[in-house]
Amino acid sequence: MSEFVGLNTAAATRLCATMKSAADTASRLRQALSGGIAAAGAAFPSGAKGAEVVGQCGSFLTDSERDLKWRVQTIQSVPGARRVSDDFRVAEFPYDSQDAARRAGEAEGQKIKDAWAAYEKDQSYHTFADLVEALKAGKDRMGDPAYAAGFLGKLTPGTYLDIVEKWMEFNKDKYGKGLTPKEMERFREDLGGLAQALASADTAGLVPDLRKYLVETSGPDVMTALLGAAPQSKQFVVEAGRYLAAAVTGHTGPNDNWQLYWFFKALDGNPEAFQAILATDQRTADLILRGEVLHEGRPPGLEALVTGAIAKALAGGVPGADRRKAVAHVAGAYTKAFADDPVLKQALVDALKRELGDPATGREAFQALAKALAARGLKPEALKDADINAVVAGHAARWLPEIAGLTASRNDPELKALDPGKGWDRLSEQDLTNLFAGIFQRAEGRQPLSDGMRRFQNSLDMGGGDLDNPEDRRKFTHSMAQIGALGGLMVGAVHDIDLSEEERRKLTVEMLVLPIDLAIGRAGKLVPGEVSSTVWKNFLENAAKWPVAGKLAKELDKEDNWFSKLPVIGGLFGGGANGEASDLVKELTEQHMKSYEDRLKAAGRPPLSPDDRVLLENAIQGFYLETVVKALKKRGG
Repeated sequence: MSEFVGLNTAAATRLCATMKSAADTASRLRQALSGGIAAAGAAFPSGAKGAEVVGQCGSFLTDSERDLKWRVQTIQSVPGARRVSDDFRVAEFPYDSQDAARRAGEAEGQKIKDAWAAYEKDQSYHTFADLVEALKAGKDRMGDPAYAAGFLGKLTPGTYLDIVEKWMEFNKDKYGKGLTPKEMERFREDLGGLAQALASADTAGLVPDLRKYLVETSGPDVMTALLGAAPQSKQFVVEAGRYLAAAVTGHTGPNDNWQLYWFFKALDGNPEAFQAILATDQRTADLILRGEVLHEGRPPGLEALVTGAIAKALAGGVPGADRRKAVAHVAGAYTKAFADDPVLKQALVDALKRELGDPATGREAFQALAKALAARGLKPEALKDADINAVVAGHAARWLPEIAGLTASRNDPELKALDPGKGWDRLSEQDLTNLFAGIFQRAEGRQPLSDGMRRFQNSLDMGGGDLDNPEDRRKFTHSMAQIGALGGLMVGAVHDIDLSEEERRKLTVEMLVLPIDLAIGRAGKLVPGEVSSTVWKNFLENAAKWPVAGKLAKELDKEDNWFSKLPVIGGLFGGGANGEASDLVKELTEQHMKSYEDRLKAAGRPPLSPDDRVLLENAIQGFYLETVVKALKKRGG
């Protein structure tokens, strides 16, 4: 019995969600009420209606939500449906209820199953043709998800795949990679009902076993035929796509790759599914974005289809973890072939700006991106591009305070309070070093990162100068730990990349000496007192060692006295009397110490004792010792 239906699909969908929420609440209330009645025992009035009434309300809501959801799904695919205004649609439904539709589908499924059994007996083309004609006759009803689910349930997954594979055997060029457009047209005509039944029922979540069976059992010809014959569910596209990423992207040879064509046709029509595939892992993104895919010239039109689908996936979809990971993996998969396509490159730049600039999720986006880029080693291809490098560097500078706290807490277990949490533990020290090394490849990245470090240094609270205040001591310790940790990462990055000697030296000095300038000249207010922290004990133990800055300067200076010729930096550098780098750093330190003691005197405070002076100098040097020595060892210093 048919039924005329008219509804606003968007409003009906919202009503479905409300009814489901209310039904869930009723279920919880029923359980609580049942428990309360049981606990009350005889005190509960014997004639009063209890939990069963709430249960009846919940059942009504569940049944109503189920029926309305079926109507929403069916009206969008049933033949003859039409839109009359905005999102309001009308249609004549073949069946007046979901159960009636399912029963009719089961009857049709049994007919096709019997027809397949008949074919298996005589194996004649004539018998198979009869089966195909029966399928074609019922094709128009497959847009109803309940009908389709009943049909597929009776047919069984094994019979479904057997029919498709037998059709391929009779109709497809056995040497071709996928169905040609002419073969696809014939497939839609003959087995379009099967493809639509899968799309309708799977989109409604009614045939998970069939989807699983097809993804795990069928090959690329069958999967791409089903993708090309009807718009499949997001879940089917995603699960099939993860398999097809490896199965159809490595094509070489003179023949047209129609498997790849129908695969990307489906991805182009479902950007959210494409995002989910790219978000799976870096390997999957690498396979889909390999150069052979981006510039595959056969069949004609494939290259433009691929570019359009990737650009849609980067630009569209729903904000969330999948989109952030997809963008990160695309950046990780960036190659020269990707860079050569201006549409793809601009789509990636725009996506990075959007994801990294999101005030709510920018941190998670940056972490995912950093992980993907760092996995490519010291020179990720994406960071060789000036535009991408500048975007990434600008946002890396934004997160320097949290990166500094993370690294400082790793350097000393007693500084765990500096650990920012918030997902940063997923990035190792090597990940961060690789990221900074990649950024340092280009001047477009070096400048914003250096500027960001200066801003961070200037923002630190290093204490108020009260030599007897433990809080000032804590602030100074934390500030220097963060500056030193960040400087160590930067130095490691500088020494890990191929810069000219002069570029490397300038960057290294900038990363190491500016924090020392800041600590002593601007706000170096270390105080004496009890030596309780591991950090402070290390400072005292290192008192007799060469100043780290002096060792570094001497190493950098050994070839051409470059360091001794440095121009004034921050108004404080000048050449030493004998040109030795170590003497220059000593002279610099003395100038800063004198400036600090002058401030103490002006404030009416006592001068530093010799022990205080040693402690202050080694405090600054101690934070750098381990990271700088590692960096120097890498270059044989």
